[in-house]
Amino acid sequence: LKFDYCLLHIFKEKFCLQPCTETLTPLTDLCLCFHRISMDIKFQPFVLTNDDPIIESRRICCLFGVIHLLSGPYLIVVEESVCIGKIYHQKIFKATKCTVFPFASSLLHLSESEIQDNIIYVDMLQSVLNTESFYYSTTFDLTHTLQRLHNTSPEFLTMALYERADQRFVWNYHMLQDLFNVIQVERNENVNGFPYEMFAVPMMLGFVEIRDCVVAGNSFKLILISRRSCHRAGVRFHTRGIDSDGNAANFIETEQILEVEDRLSSFVQTRGSAPVFWTQKPNLRWLPCPKLLQKDHTEGFRYHISWQTHTYGNQVIISLLNKRGREKCIGDALEYVVREAGAHDVKLISIDFHQECKNMNFDRLNYLIDQLMPEIHRLGYFSIKKGDTAELKMQTGVFRTNCMDCLDRTNVVQSMIAKRSLECQFQSMKILRSGDSLFRYPAFESIYRNLWADNGDACSVQYAGTAALKSDFTRTGKRTFAGLAQDGYNALVRWYINNFNDGFRQDALDLFLGSYLRNDLLGLKYAYSRTSYISVLIPSCFVFSVCMFILSAFLMKDSSLTYTMFWLAVLFSLIVFIGLYGEKIAESPTLKQNIKENTHDIPF
Repeated sequence: LKFDYCLLHIFKEKFCLQPCTETLTPLTDLCLCFHRISMDIKFQPFVLTNDDPIIESRRICCLFGVIHLLSGPYLIVVEESVCIGKIYHQKIFKATKCTVFPFASSLLHLSESEIQDNIIYVDMLQSVLNTESFYYSTTFDLTHTLQRLHNTSPEFLTMALYERADQRFVWNYHMLQDLFNVIQVERNENVNGFPYEMFAVPMMLGFVEIRDCVVAGNSFKLILISRRSCHRAGVRFHTRGIDSDGNAANFIETEQILEVEDRLSSFVQTRGSAPVFWTQKPNLRWLPCPKLLQKDHTEGFRYHISWQTHTYGNQVIISLLNKRGREKCIGDALEYVVREAGAHDVKLISIDFHQECKNMNFDRLNYLIDQLMPEIHRLGYFSIKKGDTAELKMQTGVFRTNCMDCLDRTNVVQSMIAKRSLECQFQSMKILRSGDSLFRYPAFESIYRNLWADNGDACSVQYAGTAALKSDFTRTGKRTFAGLAQDGYNALVRWYINNFNDGFRQDALDLFLGSYLRNDLLGLKYAYSRTSYISVLIPSCFVFSVCMFILSAFLMKDSSLTYTMFWLAVLFSLIVFIGLYGEKIAESPTLKQNIKENTHDIPF
């Protein structure tokens, strides 16, 4: 049974999901029922009784999952979504509104502090759900690349979507655990069970966009998919580097797909935080200094790169870190571990992005990408023609790009590499002549640039809280003063979010992904532990002092020198205080485990 909509029937004692058509016509009499008191999950016929009258029925798109908070379980559903297009005739949806329903009818069983905490936890869930970057399909596996799907067995393709999905990119896996448990019990007892799995829809966080394009009279679809890993998920300054399992912060797999009639081709790249152990805690400074942790960086890199090579093949690591200043220690550490690991299928290319493009000389990037063409040809791309395996091509490796945040610089370079690969694919399909460039087709080039700029903005909002910097170059191919001004505004907003809101955002992600279960939350007193007046007072005083100094020094004609010097002294004192205690003033995660990390300023 395939369906894109459900009726959610809300009773006093249960929630029932009944598959239906877009016009609300039920497709079956059976419902998936979540009992609000016993918390059992069962398939039952939809029956109305006087003992348990229906409170409300509404159309929803699909089940997101169930999460357990202090007051009990909460049912999360995708209430509204839009079909953003099709990939090989399969509908792809973007969730635009998710709704949370409590199982408990009241909070009387909680203490006052638990009620306050529970409200905050629900707000956390809603803040993650409101990113509007969740994508899903009920018939197509969004979590795997086309090449991975091609290399699987026929048995694999008959499995339910939740069973075969790549768990790195399934953001509701924890929330579907109650449903998985029911399925497993029925299998263990050899029960000819109901099709619970059809309600288990994998949710992917990231970016998907599908565009209809024309080049040289040939129509095709251009699809861009970015899959954000839920392993080592987090926000900008609170989640850096790798963990002991080799998972990298801000890891994203980006696949550019070309669909031309009966032919499919794709080109995959990855990005992720520099794969060594390092940290960069916010401290109210514009850019905190990164610090390396006292751990075995080479061993951690080996864990990370073994996963990369197993999944993607050969690795060309492109490091865009500055070779001077605060970024140098991270770049040096990366060069060291690549050299020490001695992996024959790993190549490191270091490009000082800001040095190469100084004075807004972004045309220099085209020359740098020219130098990568041998690697682009060597790694190749995936291509297959339906019913003709003789024309099969495989991608033998990926570019793994990183800068500090793996956002702005990374997106610019990835878009340029992907464009060169796309030209190779067009030439192979005889859409372009050998040596021809997409620059000759301005209408398509505009679509392409905006597609990648939208991707960069989405990835940046998820990790740093704002749209990407340098997006004017990605969109237009030129660096402009208007773009610089927009970057300045976004950078200021980032500074505020990263210092005064990212603790909450990190906690929200940890809670959302199941890093903290209900038992971990009991007795925590989250609302009380986050009350910090100094984190509000100091920034407010700083802004007030700056305003008063400007007023007294430049705008007030009758202001005395003593008055001006007083506000200058106050301002200077606040700067010194922030420099000494900035890390304590900046908001930190409360749920994150308080493990002391030993750091050192030398690379190794």
